[in-house]
Amino acid sequence: MNAEFLDWFSAKETAFAQWGEFVVETIKARVRADIGDARYASFFKIEPSYRVKVIDSIKEKLERKKYSHPHDEMTDLVGARFVVLLRSDIDVLDRVILNRSCWSVSKDRDYINETLSDPSVFDYQSMHYLVRNPATRILADVEIPEGLACEVQVRSLLQHAYAELVHDDIYKADVFVHEGTKRLVARSMALMESTDGIFVEISRELENIRSAQTCLFEAARLVYRDINSDAEDKPTELYHVIADTYRDALKEVSQRDLNDLMKDHRRRQQVRNRALDSCLFSDPACVLVYWLTANRTRRTFREWPRDDLRKDLEQIAADLGIAPQ
Repeated sequence: MNAEFLDWFSAKETAFAQWGEFVVETIKARVRADIGDARYASFFKIEPSYRVKVIDSIKEKLERKKYSHPHDEMTDLVGARFVVLLRSDIDVLDRVILNRSCWSVSKDRDYINETLSDPSVFDYQSMHYLVRNPATRILADVEIPEGLACEVQVRSLLQHAYAELVHDDIYKADVFVHEGTKRLVARSMALMESTDGIFVEISRELENIRSAQTCLFEAARLVYRDINSDAEDKPTELYHVIADTYRDALKEVSQRDLNDLMKDHRRRQQVRNRALDSCLFSDPACVLVYWLTANRTRRTFREWPRDDLRKDLEQIAADLGIAPQ
């Protein structure tokens, strides 16, 4: 039976390669459409790829597993791998793989469900999907038989590091591995799981900060645009410096506050005139500096991050009738 199976595989090897390439390229294209070009540029931490199992590896597995029906049971003759930064990124791939009409798919391994069913065990973590061709098709002049499977592995970067370092040597080892060593590996998995969770929290916190800063800039830009129609559409370097320096204070500001502060006709004209030759007054961030100077005078002067724009800050104070601190 093994010889017959190997002959069948050799005849279909090109089809396996073509199916693997199709699966990888389809997933990549769908991820790009789902998350956008900007995020996609750094989404995969290792370039997605596929590989077709080599004959020697197939022979070894047939001998080890003693399959009764290898055509149905050996589902990793072609496999694809996707590595992302965080566990939370795996959700993107999960919905992309499961929501495709061009293949049938099942989860062969789901580490989340495994963890829920036995929370005391810290073991190899990865998402495995079986992506099958639902009907005979032609890809690049190659016939892909109905039911041909591609095993898709999805991992975070830490999960990938663990799998590459110890998984095969521990769980597929052909030598005795001491229980103490296995326990050490389990400890490393527990630490990795905790670290991955912390990384997800950090990522969410950073995203919250970015979102808040984007909203703050948009509020300043809308107010400034009525003064100077040439306002920048995106956060500038100067804006980031000011927003980072006074982050906690600026949490209290609203667009209404900025509107009220900048509705004075004389003040608007002063900003408009100075915008011609001033880095600060030509930037929407100047609206925030007016608010900071009016409401956090001492701190604004004490922590002012741009010595080259000190005179501009003093001009803003003078506009508000405030003595420089």
